[in-house]
Amino acid sequence: MRVCLALGDPTTEAWLRDTLSSLVEWTDLQYADVALVSRLADAKAAVESGVPVRFVAGTLDAKGRDIVAKARELGVRDVLAWPEGDGATAAHVFAFLAEALPGVPRVQIPRAPYRVKVISTRQSGGTFFAWNLWHVLREQGIDAKLISVSSASPLASWLAPPYRDIVFGAVQADGGDMWVLDASDTTVPVEADTVIAVRDCDPAKAFSAPPGPDAWMVVNRVPAGVSLPEGSAHLVIEDLGSTAYEAMTTGTPVVVRYPAFAEAMLGLWRAIEKGDQGFRAVVLAPDMETAAPMEDAIARGPGVGESSDGFVFDDEATGDNEDGGFVLDD
Repeated sequence: MRVCLALGDPTTEAWLRDTLSSLVEWTDLQYADVALVSRLADAKAAVESGVPVRFVAGTLDAKGRDIVAKARELGVRDVLAWPEGDGATAAHVFAFLAEALPGVPRVQIPRAPYRVKVISTRQSGGTFFAWNLWHVLREQGIDAKLISVSSASPLASWLAPPYRDIVFGAVQADGGDMWVLDASDTTVPVEADTVIAVRDCDPAKAFSAPPGPDAWMVVNRVPAGVSLPEGSAHLVIEDLGSTAYEAMTTGTPVVVRYPAFAEAMLGLWRAIEKGDQGFRAVVLAPDMETAAPMEDAIARGPGVGESSDGFVFDDEATGDNEDGGFVLDD
């Protein structure tokens, strides 16, 4: 296998060349079978030459998300990136390249998907919440799977097949860095790392058992002007009315059309990441000025924006470079 290597990190490149010296022929792009690169310019050149690209992107921060989105626009599908706060070692890059090389011993780096379980009282909007949360996570460049534990989920009616990255009637999925498990209206036991409990204002609807002290509480469909007891919920969502109805009938999540909802959902997720139980947010009912026209949302589509941060950045417009990186194994 002939590989073009261009990570912009001499130490890591030297380590990879030495480690794979007996199995890989290192060559220039025009002779390569695979290109392992971390610059958009190199990825673009490889794509234009018809060489498969494995793009090492780096940290998923704001600039990184833009880098990965541009890589996706080029047609690159094999991308190595990691959430903010995490890091990667040369072994991660080795394993990433090894996936494309025949006869190379695989390096297994166990990393179980992070599991977020959404529970709700009967018909309180748990599925609707899980769907919008999943979309927000995907927009952040997270490889998230939406798993409906119930096989009778309304999602099957809201969305048209094929159901990309959505699984029905299961408690697990193939792959993914994160699983959003919609356990609404089901008694199936589901293990999770985080629990989000959703209810509405109907006093007749109550959880049969307390969600637990570590659960993140969401109150949905709150009538405009109604105040809830202080500290009773991390996230309060006013009745979204026709905006929610149009989301369900068009298959386009509300977060696509209503930025304030997306920002609140992302804020909740950031709080979960940090363990900040003091987080509080309210999503007000949208009006004509705060919600984008439905036709614009449909035109944009519920597509997935990606993210990332490379070892060496480049901006195709300015040509600026910026170093990212990882830690070389001892």
